[in-house]
Amino acid sequence: GKQKGFTIHEAAIPLAEIDEYDGAFVTSTSSKIVPIRQIDAVSLQIPSILRELMQAYDAFLKESQGVFSDKS
Repeated sequence: GKQKGFTIHEAAIPLAEIDEYDGAFVTSTSSKIVPIRQIDAVSLQIPSILRELMQAYDAFLKESQGVFSDKS
């Protein structure tokens, strides 16, 4: 996140405010980053910043080769 210039902020978002956001995604190590295209009647886009984050996460996973800690 911070190494690529991203700031992570985790917060609850009221459903009534969804249309105020540029995009949304879910993530996990197995699914990586999956953009959300629609929440109820609100259609969401995949903004360029989300595409950049997806590429940065893919690169991180490739570089780390499954090792996420210096602990042995």
